[in-house]
Amino acid sequence: MQRKNKRQSRIVALHLLFSKEMIHGKIERNLPVCMDFHKKIATEIREYAEFIANGVSENIASIDEMLRVYCKNWDISRVAMVDLNILRIGMFELVFCGDIPSAVVINEAIEIAKIYGSEDSSRFINGILDNVKKKVREGEGSS
Repeated sequence: MQRKNKRQSRIVALHLLFSKEMIHGKIERNLPVCMDFHKKIATEIREYAEFIANGVSENIASIDEMLRVYCKNWDISRVAMVDLNILRIGMFELVFCGDIPSAVVINEAIEIAKIYGSEDSSRFINGILDNVKKKVREGEGSS
């Protein structure tokens, strides 16, 4: 899959996760509605978005627990919902998708944060995910 398509998948996954949070629902109920909204996108983009959104949802407890550890001196309940879900996507890819280089995961999260987050979101997300990368993927090249 091309890089721009993966970014689009991550953005669709962000929409899915954000809307799930807003309706306090289950991803299974929200997935068809959100995907209907994105029905004009390519199948491979939709499939990867579903993979991310389902992966985050299935592992939300462990992802959020890791975020609590890495968000030192910051309660994750105070993190903006968009930033939190960008972090969750990045954490999922760093921890559960070892085939994606950590630099790509972090860069994609930063770029999405620049579009959807606040002025400081990209720096905050970069700091958290870089710390996670150092602990989770210690053996992966230097960056």
